[in-house]
Amino acid sequence: MPAFARTPPTFARALLLGCRAGLLVFLALYTLCALLNMQLGYQGNESRVVTEYVWSAWRSVVLWQVARLLGAYCVVGLLLGALLGAGLWAAERSRRAVFWLSGLGCLVVEGFLVAADMARHPHLYAATLYERSEVTAEVLRVLSGTQPSGWTFAAWVLPVLSVLAVVGRW
Repeated sequence: MPAFARTPPTFARALLLGCRAGLLVFLALYTLCALLNMQLGYQGNESRVVTEYVWSAWRSVVLWQVARLLGAYCVVGLLLGALLGAGLWAAERSRRAVFWLSGLGCLVVEGFLVAADMARHPHLYAATLYERSEVTAEVLRVLSGTQPSGWTFAAWVLPVLSVLAVVGRW
């Protein structure tokens, strides 16, 4: 293993590595959502005629909304990745570990936030998850019976630990 991979990065480098990892994770998640849900519908009700009409009449509005969502995903990924990268810098992890663990941390935090949203608003996920498979339907059934606050609390653990690690290092 090269020496640079074992040495802890500078604070600025850790922020950049975290930003890059967070951005990649959130862009991958956005792309996955777009690929899995490329239909226009409302709570399971879909109409090809309505979809074609909406797309032809409001294409620019739809594309602008998609661009805004993509921008929001990028900003959240950059900020969360930077925060987790700073925490890993404080823990004196290697460059490679900062990148991969920041990305994994972003994925874990987003997973908990999605679980909280599924517990809070299961009806928004029902059409997509029930038609996919029995496994995804069971995941929704299990999550819809839980308290969203527990999942939200779990999502805050890594960012708070990162802040505490940085404060503790200074």
